[in-house]
Amino acid sequence: MTAVTLTPQAFMYGLWSAWGISWWIAAIWSDRSVQRPGRRRQLVYRALMTLGWYIKARMEEGFLHEQLGADADGSYARRVPMLVPFVRPR
Repeated sequence: MTAVTLTPQAFMYGLWSAWGISWWIAAIWSDRSVQRPGRRRQLVYRALMTLGWYIKARMEEGFLHEQLGADADGSYARRVPMLVPFVRPR
């Protein structure tokens, strides 16, 4: 196993990711208690949020590949799915 040093850039990626995830969780939680508009009005918003999280996940995968190198991250990326790590690929 290779040791990974925490660079300032990696720290900021982690900090922004934690901030974004906390806001995403708060948005989902508050969505349950607030009267919301119809589903058709929310469709564009939900599609953009999903696209944004997919792009963010791809950026994180690229960052891991860059930091760990092709040898270490390549085999891990082939074995573990990107967004739901406990689901085995077929």
